[in-house]
Amino acid sequence: MNLAKTVSAMEARKRFGEIMNRVSLRGERFTVARAGKPLARIVPIDRGASSVSPDVFDIPFATFNEWNDPTNDAYDAL
Repeated sequence: MNLAKTVSAMEARKRFGEIMNRVSLRGERFTVARAGKPLARIVPIDRGASSVSPDVFDIPFATFNEWNDPTNDAYDAL
């Protein structure tokens, strides 16, 4: 497994296209940090893995009442 390279949020913003190419083409991993604290990771997608749970973006946003309803567990899988 490749060790993640740490970049600042500003550097990631300036070089986003380059970072995405390095991730997708070379399999590199990046940790994005702000003020020295890690905030996010940019990692390649494992194309061979199948996802059992739906993509979080495929589920529509819930209204407050749906979100607050304890019997509605559709969003617990997120």
